[in-house]
Amino acid sequence: MDRPPPPPPFDAAVTVALLRQRLKSYDTDRARERLVSAVVRGATAGLALRGGLHLVTYLLGLALSHKRGRRGTPGNARPVALELVKDTLRWGAFLGSFAGVFVTSDEVIALLGGKKRTKRWRAFASGAVAGPTLLLTGPKARHTSLAIYILIRGLALLIRCGNLESADPRLRALLSPTRWRHGDVALMCLSAAQIVYSWIVLPQTFPPSYSRFLNKHGGREPYAYEGLRELLQFSRRGRGPFQLRSLAGTPFEDYSGTTPCHFLHPGQPCRTQGLHFLPHAYLRALPVYVPVYIFPALLVHGRALVRPSTAATLWAKLGTGVLRSSLFLSGYCTLAWVGACVGFNLTGRTTPWVICTSASIAGLAVLVEKKSRRMELAMYCLSRVVEAFGLCLVEWGYVRRAAMPRRLDVAIFSLATACICHCYSDHFGQRRKVFRSKYLAVFDAILGNTGFADASIRHVPSNNQLIASAQVRLNTSVQHLLSLAGGGEGGPAGSNHGAVQGFLGRVSGGARSLAVAPASAAHSRSPSPIGSDSSKTSSGSGSSGEEAGSGAGGRNGSGSRRQGEKEAGPSWAPQSSTAHDVHT
Repeated sequence: MDRPPPPPPFDAAVTVALLRQRLKSYDTDRARERLVSAVVRGATAGLALRGGLHLVTYLLGLALSHKRGRRGTPGNARPVALELVKDTLRWGAFLGSFAGVFVTSDEVIALLGGKKRTKRWRAFASGAVAGPTLLLTGPKARHTSLAIYILIRGLALLIRCGNLESADPRLRALLSPTRWRHGDVALMCLSAAQIVYSWIVLPQTFPPSYSRFLNKHGGREPYAYEGLRELLQFSRRGRGPFQLRSLAGTPFEDYSGTTPCHFLHPGQPCRTQGLHFLPHAYLRALPVYVPVYIFPALLVHGRALVRPSTAATLWAKLGTGVLRSSLFLSGYCTLAWVGACVGFNLTGRTTPWVICTSASIAGLAVLVEKKSRRMELAMYCLSRVVEAFGLCLVEWGYVRRAAMPRRLDVAIFSLATACICHCYSDHFGQRRKVFRSKYLAVFDAILGNTGFADASIRHVPSNNQLIASAQVRLNTSVQHLLSLAGGGEGGPAGSNHGAVQGFLGRVSGGARSLAVAPASAAHSRSPSPIGSDSSKTSSGSGSSGEEAGSGAGGRNGSGSRRQGEKEAGPSWAPQSSTAHDVHT
């Protein structure tokens, strides 16, 4: 039998010649423009988002310090402000670098391997390569919770891809449980079991801030939590009754029993303690959700909140959202305590197993939320659960702490960004429909929003067009201010008008020199999926950062897409595609 001929020897000259030929035929001008636009927009988004968050936090801290009579001196405030500025710059560098590395890797792989041959995995690999840029946020910073949350969102996108009508029937059959109508509620109940267990039994598996949040909305005295934990430890040794040292010096220091109901809700029977707890829990929940809804609404709607034609509708939706979400949080805590009481009384014991199983009914509280928000809440709770369960495995001794990677957050984040970027542009963008429009708009604004059908991704409008639009708005605002000042052409305001216009022209010219070259006429005529999607009016729900990138260009609307759409299945089921969801 004849052997196959051996492969030709490697010839460096031939390889270099082939690379040069591919490079000449590749649209390098578009790739360069996309790279510059992605870096600029990513860095700008990082500076704006992180800087805005730090600004709000800093101002609230100053206000609370003044209210409590603990206002710091300027010398004490400077180091704090300096650290916030440094952190803002780090996040700007991180998002700018992430966008740059992703675009560079995506274009290089397409150049070397071919756009068609690499269409299945090119964006996946590029997202994984860009993930380690998370290290730019600081050598001491750990973002495990954030990385797990993003990974869960990435896996949810992959599940939606598997639920598409064009997916393999065997894969769709395997994923059929993810299409259950109330799968989000089941996921919330499962998450509630682990959350309550970790909070009461192993609070060290939660970040301190999250434990303080649960302690506050749990509505009990600190000694009640400590007494419950001590009772759990004693119940493992025998059947009691037990004397609790953590209750010494409290009105319940003479307690002796096997269930904690006596000091958890004193003077209230188990049958009605939930009715007494709910109103107080609701009042505690209101201050949580007021800023969650108001601040994003101010950013998204702006003047529409005070415009007579739209103000009443928007504020009514905001108020409804605040009241509904506050009822969810208060109902969640109420059902957790009621379920725990039922478990204690049915078994006559206080064990971790009784707590986690009986308190799982707290997840039913998510039914008061809109369908579009239920899976959002379920995925957030699931991210907390995954992190807590992993630390529980360490506490139980199943996993050695030394075996944990030093930067596990970077590895998780890289996998998460690989999954998300795969759905963003692999398969020539055919799976972009699995994104919610508000999240897709963010990726489109930073990484490119058109040209997916032939893997010639670009930004429309370009950076130069955005700067021109900003100049027009700035000129209009200045002219309006000058007219309000009451000065004519010969008056004081009018005498400064030419100087102001000249200054604005110089600012615009300098900004243009930093931007990319003007987009070609073909680019200018291309429709923008961001603009078309953002033309709808938002319902004012509490999600922040909706439609980032909309409203920046002349064709982009200032509103965001309505979130309250009706859905037949869970959030990870494939959504019906529209012309606004995908542009190919």
